[in-house]
Amino acid sequence: MYLPTFQNLPGQRKEEILDVCLTEFALHDYQTASVSRIVRDLGIAKGSFYRYFKSKKDLYSYLVYYTTELRMGHVNELFESQDGDFFTLFEEHIAMVMRFDLRYPLHSRFLHNTMQERNTDQPVNLSLQAKEMMLELLTPVLEKCRQRRIVRKDIDTTILAYTIAQVQMGVFDFLSIRYKLDSGKCVNDKQSSLQVPEKEILHIAKGFSKVLKHGLGEV
Repeated sequence: MYLPTFQNLPGQRKEEILDVCLTEFALHDYQTASVSRIVRDLGIAKGSFYRYFKSKKDLYSYLVYYTTELRMGHVNELFESQDGDFFTLFEEHIAMVMRFDLRYPLHSRFLHNTMQERNTDQPVNLSLQAKEMMLELLTPVLEKCRQRRIVRKDIDTTILAYTIAQVQMGVFDFLSIRYKLDSGKCVNDKQSSLQVPEKEILHIAKGFSKVLKHGLGEV
């Protein structure tokens, strides 16, 4: 993780450093991301960088922790407070992720890229980590829905939760394909990768929700 020198930096300087580092990993996978480019863009010596983080691995691990905590904070609040229909919850979750992307486009692109990472040398397997976190959130919600006869009882709730997590993570791949989004340009321009009207996003979320409901709904 980070060293005390980084923690003691003024807030604005820390944000500047994180912005450059996130941009590097949003545009490159872990193996090809370069500390040399990071220090060049920050205008500092490489030695100064290693006063903040011991290695590229430590930097990457911190970025994973930092962005995941930021995103999951929004998701946890929704799941913990929801007592209504599960499929409405799914639609609201998609809308929340969209708003997160609009507010934090760089963080969102970093998370998306990292979850697609399949390199076995990756120091943190965020793809599995994110799915585990989602399963922990979804499983108890599905158990409550099962008691209320909203979802099927003949399928293990962890299987249902994993299916839903996969669908949620795939929605934005679908959007990228459908709208031919140039994520690299969006990162460089510091713009959201989802330049799509919210009404259209919600319409698509509702479509995915209907697919889930017909597959998972109580017969």
